[in-house]
Amino acid sequence: MDPTDTAHVVIGTTWTDELADAATDAKLRFEVYEPGASVAIDGPIGRVMDLVERVPVTSVSVTESSEALRPIPDRRPDVTAPRPGRPYLLTGFGDLPELKLASPARETLLRSLAQTVQTIDGQPYPRLEIDGACGESKAGASCALLAVGYTAGSVGRDDEWSIDGTPQGGWIGRLDRARLWSVPRAMVRAAEWDARHDGPTLARIRAYSWCCEATWDPAAPGRITLVYGRLCTSAARPGRDIAETGECRDQLSVTVDLGAERVTLVDGPA
Repeated sequence: MDPTDTAHVVIGTTWTDELADAATDAKLRFEVYEPGASVAIDGPIGRVMDLVERVPVTSVSVTESSEALRPIPDRRPDVTAPRPGRPYLLTGFGDLPELKLASPARETLLRSLAQTVQTIDGQPYPRLEIDGACGESKAGASCALLAVGYTAGSVGRDDEWSIDGTPQGGWIGRLDRARLWSVPRAMVRAAEWDARHDGPTLARIRAYSWCCEATWDPAAPGRITLVYGRLCTSAARPGRDIAETGECRDQLSVTVDLGAERVTLVDGPA
């Protein structure tokens, strides 16, 4: 994170009173979670860490601000528009001793998965997990593979690629699901900068409370979609998400072309 980025920092320390006083002097928002045990401070990460360095700590947890209008850099982050690609097409996935699938389903499904998986930048995932299972149903035998990959700099966000195959189809895998959320943080911030510097788009964003999940689409190279959210301003109606808590939530999707540095689509309730 840049030192000026806003973060929520939870500090484990016995010096909660001293840290709270320092946060007050620095005009930073704070909350003592448990006296003599932990305190949370919100503000630019650089300023918060300056305070943290003054006291003995047992733990520090940093979470990026998720406010829709969180501070953005003065200048647009310098990023290159990504080019998706299939990095495992020629090399495969290497040795996977933990994957317990019998031949020939294993080999054929892995080849299918290698032909299916794409990454946002065409590079292999620095961290990749592959799991599989077989089963029986009324439709007959089937096996499935799930690949979960993390792109460098995506701050824990993952891509999920799921395929399944049957003996009738020669165990050739077909795509069941692609959930593509692993976008490098620098690209997210650049897309956010472009969205916030487009007047009509900014006006829409102002009506929302939090951000910024980001998705990418292999069929739209260089385009990133940011997802903003808020609790519904009126009663739930068809087309609106209902969270597990029972809350009605609106979503605003903003698609940005990183190469052209412009917003291409805004979709969601006004």
